[in-house]
Amino acid sequence: MEPIPQQPIHYGHTVESVQRTAGGFCVAGTVQEHQEQKQWIWESDIVVNCLWGGRLKFPPVTVAIPLFFSRRFLEIVIQNIETIHYPNLHFIVSDRHGGDDTLALLRSHFQDDPRISFVERLDQCNWVCHYNDLVQQAKGKYFAWMPHDDSYAPDYVTRLVEFLEAHPDVMLAFGEMHRIAADGTDISVPRTLQQWSSFVIDNSWSTQQAVKLHLNWNLAYGFRGLFRLQPIQEKRLSIRHTYQTMSADGLWMFGVALTGRIAYVPHCHCWKRIYNDSTHAPWREKKRQHRFRWNWSWLWISLLYLTNSTIPVREKFLAGLIIVGWSVLQRARRLAIKSAKILRRN
Repeated sequence: MEPIPQQPIHYGHTVESVQRTAGGFCVAGTVQEHQEQKQWIWESDIVVNCLWGGRLKFPPVTVAIPLFFSRRFLEIVIQNIETIHYPNLHFIVSDRHGGDDTLALLRSHFQDDPRISFVERLDQCNWVCHYNDLVQQAKGKYFAWMPHDDSYAPDYVTRLVEFLEAHPDVMLAFGEMHRIAADGTDISVPRTLQQWSSFVIDNSWSTQQAVKLHLNWNLAYGFRGLFRLQPIQEKRLSIRHTYQTMSADGLWMFGVALTGRIAYVPHCHCWKRIYNDSTHAPWREKKRQHRFRWNWSWLWISLLYLTNSTIPVREKFLAGLIIVGWSVLQRARRLAIKSAKILRRN
């Protein structure tokens, strides 16, 4: 994995100029009174005069960092907050379990940073409830979750915002996610341009396209993207509880795809750590052990997202038939394989 460069953070609501850096934008100029009062006015656009002429607009972005026994990832969380240099950014750091002192350490470390809000509730909720609550707490134009064990390039938010501003029909934009081992070794599977063809901005977007991606592609790949907050809140498009919350992120992405276009943004990078006791690590084995319950859960939640979408009724009906038919065929295929193995043994 390439080292993530450290960049200074310059923040303020009213700024006089902005300088481009290799990683994105650094704002020059601050508003001392806001910093002294530890207030951050982030619900409206920041418009700045550029040193090279013209003006730039930075719409407000909320990034939520849900903690869960995060002490071993403390330095990663700190690095993400300090290196992402988007000038109109608000962080919500939340802990719903209180299993360690991570939140207290972060509150102490960032006590003078008005961009950050800290939330502590010891209700022991699962990750699905936690993520949904963070969306409801958020304000601004765009939103993203930032898992405590992932790393992000300094220009990650800036690139996604620029893309969403340039393409108002896109509901969610995401970048390249690299899978890395605990020792930092890159274990990503290289992807070809053909694999990203479904997300090219010039392609037409339809219910058929959303269903195709849902059945043939791991939509959870885009879960770390940046999305338009207001439509998601208004439609109450929450993450639904699957069986043991497995792959609830990918199913939620299907719901987003039914709402509007999702798009891949090149040269925008984050790094996902793969380790044995992560939330998703046991999902593959659990799905195998509880195949019937998982398959039924997947089908039921898929149809719920489809039913609650705003697409025409005819399209809902046809998409539902495709999803049910695909699920039945997958079940029949597995039974055929299992039967063939039994016959060979006999």
